[in-house]
Order: sequence, then structure tokens, then C-alpha cells
Amino acid sequence: MKVKELLYRIIVLIVILVLWQVLPTLKLISPYVLSPLSSAITTFPQLFNTNGLIPGGLIPQLLTTLTELGLAFAFSAVVGLIVGLILGYFKLVGDAYEPLIYLVYAIPGSIYYPVLFLTLGLGVQSKIALGFLFGVFPLIINIISGSKKLNQLYIRLARSMGANGFQVFTKIMIPALAPYIMSGLRLSLVFSFIGVILGEVIASKGGLGFAISVANYNFETPLMYDYIIVVIFLAALFLGIILMIERKVFRYGS
Repeated sequence: MKVKELLYRIIVLIVILVLWQVLPTLKLISPYVLSPLSSAITTFPQLFNTNGLIPGGLIPQLLTTLTELGLAFAFSAVVGLIVGLILGYFKLVGDAYEPLIYLVYAIPGSIYYPVLFLTLGLGVQSKIALGFLFGVFPLIINIISGSKKLNQLYIRLARSMGANGFQVFTKIMIPALAPYIMSGLRLSLVFSFIGVILGEVIASKGGLGFAISVANYNFETPLMYDYIIVVIFLAALFLGIILMIERKVFRYGS
């Protein structure tokens, strides 16, 4: 990262933090909507209060969210890779089912939650399912998009030299699609995280979204923002990790 880029990011962060403190302090924004930064810092130790408003404090909620996200993303990755590669490799199948994929993806994911809630309950299962539905389609669509940009000349050349379907798939298609797969996995992780947190906020028994919802319901705005900060930190951490992996895979695919 260039020094100038880092400097700009630091300046933007400082401006956000200053506005966070000044706007509610001067009553330009209601403290019930946006609590001052100083209040959020003061209440931050309450995250670790096991007998406070949030049952067990931060750690149990964090573990619940990580479990839901891990399983949702794993299912999204496995199903998305299999379906995406099948639709990308078999052109006739891809042309037949691609419109259906886009149609289902266009439906807002939150619509599915009432059905998931009624069938799977308030436990982790409904959040895993919602995270899966949010995360699987970006991966499938990315792989299909990449397969359409694949240079067919390489495939015809490989077949003319005696390569079978499996060799074409593993030696040409997979390396060429590697950047698209990694980009799709990044989107899948992001959207799975959104789905899990959304499900926890709407109705759940635990998780970071559940903690945010409980704090908001009890007008504990500073505590609510403390949990939001944890969610933002997790999102940035996951995104940073997968971006580092993606850069390496992109060089491989190129």
C-alpha cells in the first residue's frame, strides 16, 4: 500500500470519528440515533460483562456468529463451485438454467427468512440457511460470467492435441477461471456475512446481530454501536484475508 493511499484512509477515518463525536454532542443528531464516540468507548467494557444486558457478553455471541458464518460460507462455496462449474462447462445446461439463476438471485433475500424461520426455527439453522442463500448465487454467477470470457481457442487447441474432457477442465478451465472463482468467493463471504447478521437481527436466540437488536430494543445505543464496531471489524478482517488470497490466485490464473 502506498503511503499516500494510507494517509488518505487515515484522514477519512479521523473525519468520521470526529463527526461521530461532534454531531450527537451538539444535538445535530439525536443521541438515541447516534451516540457520541466517547459514550461508545465508555460502554465498551460492557461487551465482556457476562451478567449484563446481553446473555454471556460478547464471546458467546461472537462464537455463534462465527459458527453460522463458517457453515453458511462453506455450504455456499461447495454448492456454488459445483453448480457454477457445471453450468460453465456444459454450455447447453448453462444456457438453460442461467436465466433461472438470475431470477432467483434478483429476489430480495430477506423474503426467504419468514419461511426459514417457520421451518427451521430461531436457532442457528435458519441463519445458516439465510447466509447460504445470500452467498451461493454471487459465486455461481461469477463463475458463469468467467466461463463466457474463456478463450475457446485454447480449448479447441487442447482437444486437437488429444486432451480429454477432464484434462481440459483441470488444465485449462480451472486455471483460467481461478480469478473469477476467488472474486466469487469474496462476494460469497461478504453476502453470507450479511445474511447471517440480518437473520440474527430479525429474529434469533444469539449472535452479534441478536446483541445489536437487544441493545437497540432497550435503548442502549452506545452498547449497540459497540457491537456494530465488532461486526465492522470482523467484516474488514475477513475481507482483508480473502483479498490477499485472491491476489495470489489472480497471479496464478494470469
